[in-house]
Amino acid sequence: LGRAVNLPSLTVMWTPPLETNGIIRNYMVRWLEEGKVSQNVIVEHDVTNYTIHDLAPCTSYTVTVKAATSNGFGDESDPKNATTVTAGPPAPSVTCKASTSPQQLTVTWPEVDTNCLLHGYMVNCTGEVLWSATVTEDTAETAISYIDLDGLIPWTNYTVCVAGVVADNTVGEWNCCTSTTHQAVPGEPTNLHQTSASRDSLTVSWDQPKELNGELTAYQLTWIDQVSSLITPNITSYTVFGLHPNSKYNVTLKAGTVAGWGASAQVQVVTTGENVTVGAIVGSVVGGVFGGLLVVAALVALVFYRRKRKEKIKTPEVLRPTPGLPTIATTTTAISIRDVKRNHQHDDDQ
Repeated sequence: LGRAVNLPSLTVMWTPPLETNGIIRNYMVRWLEEGKVSQNVIVEHDVTNYTIHDLAPCTSYTVTVKAATSNGFGDESDPKNATTVTAGPPAPSVTCKASTSPQQLTVTWPEVDTNCLLHGYMVNCTGEVLWSATVTEDTAETAISYIDLDGLIPWTNYTVCVAGVVADNTVGEWNCCTSTTHQAVPGEPTNLHQTSASRDSLTVSWDQPKELNGELTAYQLTWIDQVSSLITPNITSYTVFGLHPNSKYNVTLKAGTVAGWGASAQVQVVTTGENVTVGAIVGSVVGGVFGGLLVVAALVALVFYRRKRKEKIKTPEVLRPTPGLPTIATTTTAISIRDVKRNHQHDDDQ
């Protein structure tokens, strides 16, 4: 026995019995829908297939075949079950509605009109992100006639298509609707940094947020005591004037859409004592440090050189010979001399 070929019909095929016990005159094909009276048809002996038409869609049938000789019909074949199907249910009327959430859509449709038992619905969702060159695709299934699509991307144009599914996973005709999710607040700006500075001004630059989540309306730049400035969304650099020399400032920047302001990026910046760029400031600092190191190295080399030179020209100590023995007169001679001097002095007194 075979399966349905033309829907909603069943085509039955068979081979003659192995034991004919005579000449086959014809065959009887019988089919039965559960709960109803069976029907049959008799075909010629040389026919080995038959198509049963006008059957109920999505209905299970039991089919048998038996052969006949001049002595009558023999036993029926083993029964075979087959289910008729249709081309699938018609397309539903689909409606898309944006939720209050920028990440949700609600899609509804009436139940499809089908003679088959409806297994559920197939939902295909394609999103074109309006703030980037991104396309998303997703598929879902539901047993009811609506679906809430969550986790969507803000400010994205979605096309949602729905089709009914019946027996044997036969998918019917599709119908689609479109809707755009609401905008959301953007992410924080990226790469916020100082590019130049002077005594009373400084300049910062940045890149737009990675997650725009909508159409940017402005940037808000804040510095002293909540002093801020609104900047058009096509500008990514700004110079602040009227600052104090040699002072530090905390600069914050946030982006906005119609949904509000997003998260802030922050950077600490500094003014200088003269009109120089940040690169010049860094260069001066590096140059000063390098110059200082050179001076220290030169002083160390000079001290080392002088010490070595002093050691080379130092006069060696002259070793003087020890004195010789003194010449001592004899005691007799010494007394005679004194006596002579005393005698001379005595003569003078006289």
